[in-house]
Parts: sequence; structure tokens; C-alpha cells
Amino acid sequence: MTEAHPGIRFKFEVECTGEPVFVPEDAVIRLLCHIFIERLPAPAIADVWASIHDAWEWHSRPRVSPRPVDRLPGSMAVDRVFGVVEEPPFRIAED
Repeated sequence: MTEAHPGIRFKFEVECTGEPVFVPEDAVIRLLCHIFIERLPAPAIADVWASIHDAWEWHSRPRVSPRPVDRLPGSMAVDRVFGVVEEPPFRIAED
């Protein structure tokens, strides 16, 4: 393996103080992501940065939750695909 940063080594350490504890899966995956990124060659870092930055921007956007009275049974799948946007009612003037 070639070192991505000659003269610098990143160290990841997990220490349990006492009885073994349950480590949530997302915490383990975060740690593995850091380890994988550290082992990538320098040219790959820009691509990884772009992907992670895009994911961070997407998940950091403010979300508008629908009011409980507006929720239809079974609409959760539709919300995940299309998201929820609240707009004022569209009025049609009748002649």
C-alpha cells in the first residue's frame, strides 16, 4: 500500500472503558468509511469528496413535514420518492 500522506499517519482507535458495549451499526460504518478513505490513493480523494459533499448537502436540506391531518394511510412510500412540499391551495375561479 502506498501512503497517501508521507510523514502523516491517521490513527483510529475505539476504546471500551469497562464492560463490552454495543456499538451501533452506523457508528461502525462511519469508522470503516474513515479507514477506507485513508487507504485511497491521492487522486481518488477528489471524487470521494464530491460524492460525500453531495450526500451531505442532500441530507442537510430542511425538510417540511406534512401535518398529521393531511397524511393519507400508506402514503409514506410516496413521500420517500417525491418528498413533501406544502403550497397554498390552487383556486380556480368559476365563470
